[in-house]
Amino acid sequence: MPDKPSMKANPWRKAPAELVALFHEILKSAPGAEPRVMFGLPVAFYQGNMFIGVHQGIFFFRLGEGDKAEFLKLPGAAPFEPIQGRVMKEYVAVPEPMLKDDQALLLWLDRSLEYVRSLPPKVKKAKRSKVMEKVKD
Repeated sequence: MPDKPSMKANPWRKAPAELVALFHEILKSAPGAEPRVMFGLPVAFYQGNMFIGVHQGIFFFRLGEGDKAEFLKLPGAAPFEPIQGRVMKEYVAVPEPMLKDDQALLLWLDRSLEYVRSLPPKVKKAKRSKVMEKVKD
């Protein structure tokens, strides 16, 4: 059985400051977005569903099937793969030239947000307290 990748085997780099600044700037155009930090990297959620983020030097969006197919036809676009061999099904990596094109970024931000708005809100699972776990044992 192959070993699972570990964080030590795949150390994540901090995202470049200019990419983080771009993330926060375009997020202003996403009403209802909830910015968060995941694994030390900026991401945003809408009703509990992640839809945009930065992973090391990669900017990514979450798209529905049709939009994803269209996006992947763009030069330099690729499926988002945070760990080699682990593609995230609905996510795409933004090609570097698009990072300098505010209109294109905002267009795809809108499509990403439109997609997650169509998803059911994720409900946080209640945390079980250690006391309750002991009582049930």
